[in-house]
Amino acid sequence: MITGDLWLLSWDNLARGLGLVTAHFDEYTLVWPISLPSDPVAPPAIEIRQTPLGIPLYAWPSRETGISTALFDRPLGPLLNKSLVDATATAFDDGTPPPIPFTPEPTAEGRPAAKEYSRLLVDIWATLGDIQWPTFGTEARLNPDTLRAAGIKPSTLAHVLGMQTAAAVQAFRGESPVTSDQAESLAQVTGLDTRQLITTDSFEVSLRLLKPQYKNQLRQVSLQLRVDESRARDIVASEFELAARSNGTIDSRLNGVFARLIAGGTNHWLTTNHYSRPVPTKPSPDS
Repeated sequence: MITGDLWLLSWDNLARGLGLVTAHFDEYTLVWPISLPSDPVAPPAIEIRQTPLGIPLYAWPSRETGISTALFDRPLGPLLNKSLVDATATAFDDGTPPPIPFTPEPTAEGRPAAKEYSRLLVDIWATLGDIQWPTFGTEARLNPDTLRAAGIKPSTLAHVLGMQTAAAVQAFRGESPVTSDQAESLAQVTGLDTRQLITTDSFEVSLRLLKPQYKNQLRQVSLQLRVDESRARDIVASEFELAARSNGTIDSRLNGVFARLIAGGTNHWLTTNHYSRPVPTKPSPDS
């Protein structure tokens, strides 16, 4: 992602808003909320007249928000260059006039609507900030190399996780998954982070599924299996873990999982009621 680019944000197959990228990290991205000409905006929003959409847009540098990269749907084009983003951010930090003009003050008649919209905007973006994935809510496989390096043995797993010896050996080798509660229990005992305990592939797949390039395929999985987006992501990640290993790259194997799920082919455990939650149909907060 490029600083200054305008993006459409979506979740659960619904558009959630527009954001201007100010900084990008693996799992989250900092954005300025963007408003449309139809919104009753007021300072401290700034007015950007030349935009990829061909209409003026209004950015809120004072309300920069960190959101999950999973929300990013597709780029709409460059809105500001990086130097202008940085200069504007510095001006807001210093309390000096920004290089981009503020939107005009609303009329006396328009002030109540602008005040209410400002409050609503805070609520909307707080809600977007609360959307997180992955949450490690699914089964995952332990990383044997990490366990050995930490001096953990199968007998440790058997004791901590209340497993039979044979099951503990399988979990130790990464041959069978553990639940999120089991991984968290093990993390507390060992002092390791939960993500250190899971396989490298699991972590890499989670990072890949955050990339916008997979958003459309995830949308198709969500619709095909009639689950929400978070669950669709969980299913893809779990299917990847359960899929037969090959010499292919993570990306090629992941694309194979997508192809199978979109075509309607799943492992038997995906047909249980645990994965039958319907896609939400309520309108988005900003509709």
